Amino acid sequence: MPSLIVVMGLVMGQAEPVRFLPDDAEVSCQAILPQCFRRSDWANLCATQPEIKVSFAKACREAVKSCR
Repeated sequence: MPSLIVVMGLVMGQAEPVRFLPDDAEVSCQAILPQCFRRSDWANLCATQPEIKVSFAKACREAVKSCR
C-alpha cells in the first residue's frame, strides 16, 4: 500500500502546482499531500521520510527553501 501512495503522489504532484496550508491552518485532510500540510510541517516530513522526498521532489524543494 505505501508504494501505491508514492505512485499516486508522483502523478498528483506533477499535475498541479504545489500548494501548502497557511501557517495558521488546522489540518484539513489525512492524505500525504503538500496541500494537507503547513509548509514547515511538509519540510519536516521531507527531511524525515526519504520516500516522500523522492515522490514529491518539487514540493520538498519549495518547502525547504521557504523554511530556511
